[in-house]
Amino acid sequence: MQLLSSSYIIRNVDTVLGEGYELTAGRVEWHEAIQQTFGSVGISLLGTKHTFGLFLGSMAQIFSGVAHADPSLLENLSPTLRSMYSSTWALLTYWRGYNTNTYGRGYVTFASTTFPELLDLKSNMDTCLDKFKPYTSTISDLEIASSNLAKMCRCQSCEDESYSNKSRFCVLQLAETIAVLIWSLSQVTLEVNIKPTRSGLEHVYSAWCNYKSKRAEGPCFVHLLQYLQRATILQTVEAVFTGTIKDQFADEHAWEPHRQRDDSRIAACSTKGLCFYVGTLARLTDQPGGAAHLHVLPGVIELKSGRRYQRISDMNHPSQGYEAKSCKPLDKLDLNTDTSTADLRVDLILKETELPLL
Repeated sequence: MQLLSSSYIIRNVDTVLGEGYELTAGRVEWHEAIQQTFGSVGISLLGTKHTFGLFLGSMAQIFSGVAHADPSLLENLSPTLRSMYSSTWALLTYWRGYNTNTYGRGYVTFASTTFPELLDLKSNMDTCLDKFKPYTSTISDLEIASSNLAKMCRCQSCEDESYSNKSRFCVLQLAETIAVLIWSLSQVTLEVNIKPTRSGLEHVYSAWCNYKSKRAEGPCFVHLLQYLQRATILQTVEAVFTGTIKDQFADEHAWEPHRQRDDSRIAACSTKGLCFYVGTLARLTDQPGGAAHLHVLPGVIELKSGRRYQRISDMNHPSQGYEAKSCKPLDKLDLNTDTSTADLRVDLILKETELPLL
């Protein structure tokens, strides 16, 4: 007699995994991540090639306007931005989307390359990237696309209360989540091929829906601009690849500029066998794109002594500011140099402490 297989029945999973465990539901393939994670709603969204392409293409054009501080865009946004910030330009103080893949044609190319499911939408996205197109038209196209996506939705928020077969996901909020995912992942370098987790993608969706639900005034895309900060990049990417979510995602004040949390200063962290660190830890630069770039690789944060850390945070150093002899617009900088000003000296200062970084 030969035993070919055996089965084990665990009557109580808590006895094995302990209390507070989290099932990550495995990883999904990049080429069908949207469909595998969001099911029929994701399939329906991808089927609206013109509308969804118009939505993402318009967002790419708006990201480009913010990255280049285009006066015509900021003029259109200023009434809403004044209700969120002390001034329109305060948005740019916290903006991190200066990598070429975070706006314009780079955003569209990155989207279709990283998520092959979006490849069929590329031609529709490209039509939105006319540099001579006024931002009033871009904003109008975005609002039309958003309205059309909401009309086709069958979730609890969009559908009549009498409709019994309500969907778990909202089509419009899923489109907005994908815009967040593309923007965040465009600032990431994967040292090895790591697939996203299904639960992580769902966490990113839930986080955006929670954030959006607490903001009733103003166009939704303006709230999305406010949402996309350095803390969002790290927390979104960490959720995507580890399947975990930080409490800050649920905090309605987490992204308000005047209430920045310690997590906005995290330079490196280690979660579930993966390390996340900003590019300045490996190469010092004051270039806008390189300073915010995030690297992901397997491993832990460990000193030569063997001591391990879960995170490394930036300190508020009194000498962090400097005055350049001359200032140049972003589009005039030489992006191949380490620093934007020849007279700038940058030093990396490391200090081990058991106290909170104040």
